[in-house]
Amino acid sequence: MRKSWVIVDFDCEYWVELPVDEDWRNTSWGSEKEWGKSAAEVLLEFKNIPGNRKLLRRLGKDLVGYRRAFEEHAPGREHYLYFRDLESDPLSMHLWYGPAEDERDVALRRNTRADSTDTMFPPQVEEIASEALGTGLRSLNHVLLEDQTVAANLWYAFRDDKREVDLIALASSGDLGPLAAAMSDFDEFVQSISLFDEGDEYWNDLHT
Repeated sequence: MRKSWVIVDFDCEYWVELPVDEDWRNTSWGSEKEWGKSAAEVLLEFKNIPGNRKLLRRLGKDLVGYRRAFEEHAPGREHYLYFRDLESDPLSMHLWYGPAEDERDVALRRNTRADSTDTMFPPQVEEIASEALGTGLRSLNHVLLEDQTVAANLWYAFRDDKREVDLIALASSGDLGPLAAAMSDFDEFVQSISLFDEGDEYWNDLHT
């Protein structure tokens, strides 16, 4: 199987991609600090609040902090932050993808924890359709943490049959209200994901 990558056509008014494992000297930013500043500028521009230097500095510093934390601790291959507004802490989305394992329906249920018995309530499982990836599953479950707080986990799973790749997305938060309110935006995010590999037109465009 050829190596595959994802393309996410996300809305820059709400989403920021966090690069990981970067050699900043070989990027257009040149340093992590400059990446944070650039990402903050883009977000503020799309939210129609450019020119606020104090907010720009704070947001750029925060983005660097989130990037470092996710690179060190969060599982996944790609990480994104969701900013509905700038008054609240962002929510995060993490992506995994790799070679398909097991029969499709079995894998989708496993990868969304659809049959988990460790949740406070039975997981809420629904199908979700993607033009690029076909029909997958979405599962919302609530778990009781060791400190007796509750976290909501929103899982998505798809299988790209053409490339034999499984894709998993996870959004998790202890702030249940904002996560529930953002679910439609998270649906749109995962529905914008597609895969490409070295034989695709997108790959050729990047290398010509």
